Amino acid sequence: MEKIAYIMDSSCFLSEKEVMEKDMFFVPLHIIVEGEDFLEGKNLDKEYISQAIKDRKNVTTSQPSPGEIMELIEKLKQQGYTCGIFSSIGSGLSKTIESAVSIAAGEDFKIHALDSGSVGNAQVNPLQKIRKLIEEQGYSVEDAITRVQEDVAQSLTLLLPDDLFHLSRGGRITSAAAAVGSMLKIKPILTLVVANGGKIDVIEKVRTSKKANKRMAELALEGKDMSEYEILVAHFDGYERMQEIKEELLKINPDMDIDEFELTTVIGVHTGLNSVGIQICKK
Repeated sequence: MEKIAYIMDSSCFLSEKEVMEKDMFFVPLHIIVEGEDFLEGKNLDKEYISQAIKDRKNVTTSQPSPGEIMELIEKLKQQGYTCGIFSSIGSGLSKTIESAVSIAAGEDFKIHALDSGSVGNAQVNPLQKIRKLIEEQGYSVEDAITRVQEDVAQSLTLLLPDDLFHLSRGGRITSAAAAVGSMLKIKPILTLVVANGGKIDVIEKVRTSKKANKRMAELALEGKDMSEYEILVAHFDGYERMQEIKEELLKINPDMDIDEFELTTVIGVHTGLNSVGIQICKK
């Protein structure tokens, strides 16, 4: 009988401790500030990172090292696990899942990939569903992943950055476009395109923050029966703005339960301070 390890990386919005409390395994992503390496969900000081971004220091992100993946695989083997299911940050955002699958194969250990095409609850929710299908309904690993991948495809993640500088530095828009956009108070509403592994795309451009908050809420709920979905809002050093967007969502649908999280730093580094996200996942 297979003993399956359920694995998530730190872009799931949870700390290592919180992931372990779910009887799952945790892989941290890296945040590098001027050459100093931090592990998200383990030793990351978010206030320090926020200040570094504010000071326009060189802040970058990185996937786990091969050594860290190999160390996890060895640990799993020692504990009698025969395979793993890895629900990772979208493959369009990071090569984490691709690297993990490849390294595991070299260590004679099978890791099944669940590409969330996103971050946050789009990782957690599907992995929990897969576990339930396998342990309670007798699904095979492959069939459970295929079944849940259909729900993953229906998830939606929207992001609203406040500072176009970081999108420019990451190559998402040109420096000239960032300068003009900032001058005209243009706020791009971004989406993580699940079909492309979570690559970031601009879904709409809106003038002024207030209009952008309202439009983002409208886009999130458009055409959805919210009795079938879970919804969360998240922020990166932008709690007040997150509350404003939450209010816009509740104006449209007052009966929703909306969870609140801090946006994963791996995304926040690229969208900047005062960024807010909305995520909707199939129940």
